Formats: sequence, C-alpha cells, structure tokens
Amino acid sequence: MIPSPWRRRWLIISLVLTLIWGALLIAGVPLVRGPAPWPPEWRWLYEPLGGTHLARQGVQILLLLAYLVTSLFILRTRQVRWGLLLAVGFFFLWQGVQTWVREESLWDTLIFRTYAPTMNGYLLAPAQVQHVSDTLHHYVDAIPTFFSEKPRTHPPGLFLFYAVFNGLFARWADFSAWLAPIARGWALPGRDWPQLPDHLIASAWVTAWVQMALVSLTPLALYDFLRQNLLPNSTIPALHAALAYPLIPAAALFLSQWDAVYPLLGLLAWSTALRGLASSRGWAWWLLSGLILSLMTWLSYGLLIMVPMVGLYLLWHGWEQRSEGLSWLRSLGWMLLGWALPWLAAWVVWDMALPSLFMASLSQHYDLVTHARRYSIWLWANGLDLALWLGPGILLLAGVSTIGLVRSRHQDGWMRPLAALALIWWGMVVLLDVSGVSRGEVGRLWIFLMPYPLALALIPQWTWRQRGVLMVMMAAWSWVVGWVIPPFGI
Repeated sequence: MIPSPWRRRWLIISLVLTLIWGALLIAGVPLVRGPAPWPPEWRWLYEPLGGTHLARQGVQILLLLAYLVTSLFILRTRQVRWGLLLAVGFFFLWQGVQTWVREESLWDTLIFRTYAPTMNGYLLAPAQVQHVSDTLHHYVDAIPTFFSEKPRTHPPGLFLFYAVFNGLFARWADFSAWLAPIARGWALPGRDWPQLPDHLIASAWVTAWVQMALVSLTPLALYDFLRQNLLPNSTIPALHAALAYPLIPAAALFLSQWDAVYPLLGLLAWSTALRGLASSRGWAWWLLSGLILSLMTWLSYGLLIMVPMVGLYLLWHGWEQRSEGLSWLRSLGWMLLGWALPWLAAWVVWDMALPSLFMASLSQHYDLVTHARRYSIWLWANGLDLALWLGPGILLLAGVSTIGLVRSRHQDGWMRPLAALALIWWGMVVLLDVSGVSRGEVGRLWIFLMPYPLALALIPQWTWRQRGVLMVMMAAWSWVVGWVIPPFGI
C-alpha cells in the first residue's frame, strides 16, 4: 500500500514517466528501442500511423474518449453491473478498432491472421494430416512435419481445437458453401487464403470471433478475482481494474493471437483455487482450478509457470493457517490431481506422454527461436518490453504498491494475501527473465501476467480524481503504442 502522503507524488512521477516515454515513441527517438543500430532481435518496425486512415483514427479517438468519460461516471456512481458490461463491450470493440485503424480490411485481417502460418498456423496443422486420430497417437513424430512453426513448438491443445472446428464446418457443408464465397470477397489483392477450401475459411472466420469474445470476458474474471476473493470489502479497486484492463496495449493489439485469451484462464484458475479456501467443498474448487491450469498447459507450455504461481499461494495460505495441521496439503493435492487428469487421459487414449511432447517441442523452439536471441540482451530488455506493453506508469506503481503492501502486512490483515500475491508475481517474472527461457515477444507471451500488476497499481485508496488521472494515463499510453507500433512487425 502506498502511504497517503506519497500517493500524489508517485502518481505525478508515473504520469511524467509515461508522458516522456510516449513523446520519445512518437518522435521516433531510438533511446528506448526502435529503428536505431540495435541488434536485429531488438528492433521493431517503427510505423507511426501518421496521416493514414484519418477518419478511422477519428472514430478510434472518439470511442476512447467516450469510454473514458463513461468509465469515470460509473466509478463515481459505483454502478458495478453497468461498469462490467461497459468494460466487456468496449474491450470487444477496442480489439477490432485497434486493428481496423492500421489494416485495410478488418474482415480480411481476421481470416488472414487466423490462417497465416507465421501468425497462427494452428488452423492448417490438422488440415494437413490425413487422420487426426492417428496423428494424436504419434504426435511426437508429427511435430517436425508441421509446416507452421507454432504447432511445432506448442502442445496439442490448439491442434485439437481447430481439428474440431474444421471437422464441424466440413460437416456443415451448406453453411460453409454459403459463407466462404462472401468471405472471399473481403480478401485484399495478393492474399492466398481465398484458395482454402470452404470449410477452412468458415472455420477461420468463426474461430476468430470466438477468440475476440473470450478475450473480451477478461475484465469480468479480473473483477471476480479481486472482489470475491482478495478485496471482499472494497468494490472500487476491483471495478477500476476491470475498466482499466482493456487499456493495456498488449491486451487489445494482438488480435487473433491465443496469448490474449490466457489471462482469462489464469484468473479463473486462481479464483477457483481461492474459492476453495473459503468453501466447505474446497476439493471441488481445487480440482476445477487444476483442470483449468491443465487446459492452459495444453495450449502453451509457457503457461506451466501458472501452476507454481497458484501452488505457492496455496502453500503460503497453508503456512498462515498452520494451526489446522497438514489439512492445507489437500488443496495442493486436489489441484495437482486436476492438472494431471487430462494428461493421464491423453496417455491412456493416445499413448501421449507429456515429457516426450515437452522435450520435442522445446527442441523445436530452441532451433527456431531461442538460439537466435542473445541472453545478454533480453536479460534487461524483457523488463523494458514489459514496461512498454503494460505501461511504464502502471509497472512503476505496481512496484511501489508491492513495497507498501509488504511493509504494512502486519498492520492490516487484508494486506497479507495481496502482499503474498505481489511477491509471487515478481518472483515469477524474475524467474522467467533470468532463466532465459523467455527472450523477446514479451508483449504477446507475457500477456497472461499483466492483470496482476494492474491490480496492484490500482489497489491503493486513490481518490476519484486520481483514478481519473490513472485512466487518462492508461488510455493515452494505449493510443500511443497502437499509433506507433504494428504489433506483428516485431
């Protein structure tokens, strides 16, 4: 918790930092990464929107201003239900608008990014095999044969997802035959996706909207995580976090990337684990939490880190309640059982062993990505990228709030769980960075970590005016990053 006399000062410092960094980005100053003489993996395509699509930029700014005004009114009047509906609705639109202002056609982009081997690639993986079931039985052998990089470096969860949707629209041949010719009319000149069969075009179109809908639900999960579990007696910080989350640049800019869905799953996993601590049927909640964590592992091996994050929190809670003996071990045991069950089922049904899958994908990832990125650069550049894609002011306030929570944990009991959450989060960020397993693409790969520092930054008892300043700061930063950086140009 930030002491009251210091809140205004830290707010001003965070605002000044955001303004200075934003001005440097707009001006193209190479001081903070950009087109300068940096190593290739440390550059991005610096493409300010400038005077292109001015009408669309006008719509974008008007939508952002309308959201700011309405959000501040809702925060002041504490209309929780309307606030959550606003956050979900705006987030759904904002994802599309942030892409629409840069791309020629949003409809073409939705299908292209879902299909493109370099941007997604999962759609075509099940389409290139003759028998999905046989592939699952020999998935380790199939990994090197996928011609897209991502299926070669990821677990089979999204392979299964697109196999189901591709098969579904192959069965719904009449619907696919109706939709595909319409969709082909949206294609920009030079696109090759119109050559896809009708059912794959229909699958790409529908699953793109499914992704957007899932991502837009994240503010609800963030509110539930804070209000129901960590801040039961304080509505405003949780509502503020829900309204502010869509303004995190990374959350809205990576349209069609599954990474943007992972914060929703992570928050649900953590919330269900916390509910188990307060329920007479805690085993069911912990089992459900483990199943969600397992689903995340089926989607990306990088999300394995969520298991120790939630597990450490349960261990900390058990230490706090050690008067109850070793009963706290049940929570961790049920959660790990839930995590293991889907993998055990895969081993029984498809003879699919997680260690073999993990090592095969890790080897592919090292050959395709990791070895080309220098550890010495990304050791410090990961943190800089986190500040860029989350917002430097928010990351600074999260750090200051963490220090305050840890120092004040004995004064107010409600601060202790938040202090534990903060220390676990910072510990995992340091582990990811120092281990070298994550080098670059922080804006996309670390999205699942971004709700937690946002919550930490907004927990202090800011006044309504200060919360307004924070919302304006985040909105401005969201606009600047979207205006300067094409996220898929990195």
